Amino acid sequence: PCHLIYTGSSQLPAKRFLTHKSTCNSESSNSTGLSKHFKNGGCPNDLGREKDTLSFYLVDHMDTTEEELQLAGHKGGPQCVCSLCQQLKQLEDNFILKSGTFYNHGLNTRDQVKNKARCQW
Repeated sequence: PCHLIYTGSSQLPAKRFLTHKSTCNSESSNSTGLSKHFKNGGCPNDLGREKDTLSFYLVDHMDTTEEELQLAGHKGGPQCVCSLCQQLKQLEDNFILKSGTFYNHGLNTRDQVKNKARCQW
C-alpha cells in the first residue's frame, strides 16, 4: 500500500467508506484527494475495483442526542453550519493538521481546512 492517509468525518462511516470506494473507481470523480489518487495515473498498488488496499479507522467520535441536535438548529447534510456540525468540522480539521495529511504527506487538501463547511458528498 501507499501508506498515504486521508482524514474525513461522517455521520455514517460505513456508508461513507463504500462511497469512497465508489468514487475511487470513477474515472470522472475529483471529489476528494483520495479519489484523485486513484484517478490521476492510478494508485500503483491498486488491485482492482474492490479497493482491497483501502482501510478505514474510527479515531474519534462525537456523541449527540436528538435534543442537542434540535437545540443547535441542526439541518442535516454536509452544508449544515450548526454549532455541533462546526465542532465536528473542527475535530476533522485538527486531525488533518496533527496527522499532516496534506498533499505529499497524505491525501487531504488545504481547501478542506480553509472551507468552514464540511465537504459535499
